[in-house]
Amino acid sequence: SATRSPSSSASIAPLESLHAQVPMLSKWLQFLGINPPPDLLGEPLEGFMDGTLLCHIVGILNHETLRGVEWRPKSRAARRYNINKAITVLQQNKHIALDWLFLCEDLLEGKPQTVLGLLSRMKGAYHYFVSTIAKSVGAVGGHPGEGYEYMPPPDDGGVQPVPSACGPNPWATGPAAPAASSLAMHPVFVSSTGPRL
Repeated sequence: SATRSPSSSASIAPLESLHAQVPMLSKWLQFLGINPPPDLLGEPLEGFMDGTLLCHIVGILNHETLRGVEWRPKSRAARRYNINKAITVLQQNKHIALDWLFLCEDLLEGKPQTVLGLLSRMKGAYHYFVSTIAKSVGAVGGHPGEGYEYMPPPDDGGVQPVPSACGPNPWATGPAAPAASSLAMHPVFVSSTGPRL
């Protein structure tokens, strides 16, 4: 097994500087419609260790449903599979430059430096997406779904809702969180060319 220093695992900032970003990252996750796990400052960050929350975030940011995710992983192999599925999508974004070699193992262990560093990189890389959505729905201090109701897609193939990356959204904010058995639709509306402006 390869050796590495604690700070080289994902080529990210020192943990102390990442802890200073936690309030901003929490607001960003809430803006996306995700209620951040209460252990965002804990060690390990258990909310990210099975890959389901990461897959959900990646799905929202990429306007796609990640297929084949194990939403109730029972084994380490299933958790690794979920994390690798999210990493595969993230690797396609040229603005997220990380040492991918050790990223999965560090996420499996819930290492705060890796989790917070990855969230910080994702926030920076998907800044355009978030700022475009904020302008399109006028969500000031809220999340992309504020003020929107689900409407069936028009016959002409226009604006359509983006399905939640993980089916039921256990991280949804607000009083209208879906029941565990329902299929949640992410409230961001997009056309075939991207977010509605």
